[in-house]
Amino acid sequence: MKDKEILIKKIESLKQGANEDTASVFNEIIEQLKKNTYGLSWSEEGRKERVVEECERDLPVLRLDQSKTIDNGGLNNILIEGDNYHSLKALNLLNKESVDVIYIDPPYNAKNYTFMYRDSFVNYDGTRHDRWLSFMDKRLRLAHSLLKEDGVMFISIDESELANLKLLCNQIFEEENFLVTMVIMNSLTGTQSSADFAQQHSYCLAYRKSDKFRVNRISLSEKQIKEKYKYGEDEKGPYYVERLWKRGAGGLKEDVPTLHFPVWYNENNNEILIDKEINGRDENDYTKILPYQSK
Repeated sequence: MKDKEILIKKIESLKQGANEDTASVFNEIIEQLKKNTYGLSWSEEGRKERVVEECERDLPVLRLDQSKTIDNGGLNNILIEGDNYHSLKALNLLNKESVDVIYIDPPYNAKNYTFMYRDSFVNYDGTRHDRWLSFMDKRLRLAHSLLKEDGVMFISIDESELANLKLLCNQIFEEENFLVTMVIMNSLTGTQSSADFAQQHSYCLAYRKSDKFRVNRISLSEKQIKEKYKYGEDEKGPYYVERLWKRGAGGLKEDVPTLHFPVWYNENNNEILIDKEINGRDENDYTKILPYQSK
């Protein structure tokens, strides 16, 4: 991985001026770094993209085109037209850590697809993954630096680069900030790129900038509330009826012993007790109900 190689080089340089004991410690660290091979790596670029060289040489700027201005009722929205690396680099000069949400629809790098890289189109060959990763790595890092600490990024992709993209994002965002891989249904009958199997869907990866990100949950509508909480209302509000047994995997009492207990029912006065509420009472006055699943 690029980050690991850079770190090893830095440790090697520190080792040059260290005493024998310190140099020995540095050698152990380097050996451990080299043994830890899990992750994503790709061939270094032989030549940088022209836009990258230009942005390193000159200050990237955005120029306002007044002829394309649209009256949007006073709202200040901006559409940037141009190379995405140049635009992201320019935005980072003034807008670093100030964006709430970023959505990216990058080149999918599929067999029937070509994308522009280093001023020429990349075809489906043995080096296409290296070139695609180099292309994405620089742009994702710039986009990542634009996000607020509570920001989130969504990235569309298909199976051609899904695995590589997830590993790359794990390096940039850190694995604990991965949120979800959403499945996007594109065509029930299969897309035009389908071959032996009907290719019906693509994906969207979601990563947060940090654990400060929070989901704004969608509230139920009045109609949905009435449909769900249709059994009545008590002093705490409307309620719905739920089954007594655990749902999903691990339904045996041995799996969740602290959540497995009987319900006690007194049919003379309709009294219902749960768990330890029966303590001190005569169990013979109650019917013991255990939440067995029929299966």
